[in-house]
Amino acid sequence: MRLATDTPLTRSQTGIALLAAVCFLAPALLLAWLAGPELPTLGGALIGGAMFARMLRSRHLKQASEGEWRLADLAPYLLIVALVMLTRLIPPVKDLLSGLWLGWEWSGFSGGMAPLYHPGTLLATGLAMAALMTGREGLLRPSLVAAVRRLAPVAMALLVMLALARLMVHGGLIARLADTASGAGALWPLLSPFVGVLGTFVSGSATASNILFTDFQAATARALDLPVLLLAATQGLGAAIGNAVAPHNIIAGAATVGLSGRDGEVLARTLMPVLAYAASAGALVFIASRQF
Repeated sequence: MRLATDTPLTRSQTGIALLAAVCFLAPALLLAWLAGPELPTLGGALIGGAMFARMLRSRHLKQASEGEWRLADLAPYLLIVALVMLTRLIPPVKDLLSGLWLGWEWSGFSGGMAPLYHPGTLLATGLAMAALMTGREGLLRPSLVAAVRRLAPVAMALLVMLALARLMVHGGLIARLADTASGAGALWPLLSPFVGVLGTFVSGSATASNILFTDFQAATARALDLPVLLLAATQGLGAAIGNAVAPHNIIAGAATVGLSGRDGEVLARTLMPVLAYAASAGALVFIASRQF
């Protein structure tokens, strides 16, 4: 796709960003209300993405002939989505695949994974199935070799970041930071999103951030007589915002688009919008908390 030449670039970018946000938010909220917490992110992205592409093509963009979507191009995404929904929403399939668990334990530390249920397995399976179904199996080997060569240095950097994150967790550094932040008292809702941002920045994962700090947010809410659900939701919001500044994600994203070695520049460009976003969220949460 390309922008129409008679549309100012900055105004187009702002409008497109707002349109994308609305297209995702509307179906995500509807799914959350109708189906619960499992589907809003995935369903909102799928439904909103289709709405966004349709509206963008008809109102703002010209579609080049070489950019036309074909079913063969969409096959990997459709298969991956189907596999994820199949393994998450059908209990017998979920129980069967998650039943195989490979774990480890060493010096008091433990971990593990369900290889057949892991998202990486579903991703690889979807890509392989799509290549076979569309007659592109010949591209699998060279694509895999090229990806490994390009991502091997990135994997080492990610390993260092993950090791640092686990060191901070097991060394009690995260807990100490959280305990210090709780001294904000009644002003805690203003700072609450920043804890989620911090967790994602350190761990590289919004899920890990929520695991680290949701109980802390709930305990702080109870201690300050604030709505527990509101503060737990604020933690999730902050954790999602933090993805934009997590070194783990920046390293992987920069490598994906050919910007390896410019991680610091990317972080510098995303830091201020993230801080502004988190501050705005904190202000809204503070106002909402005053209503209870």
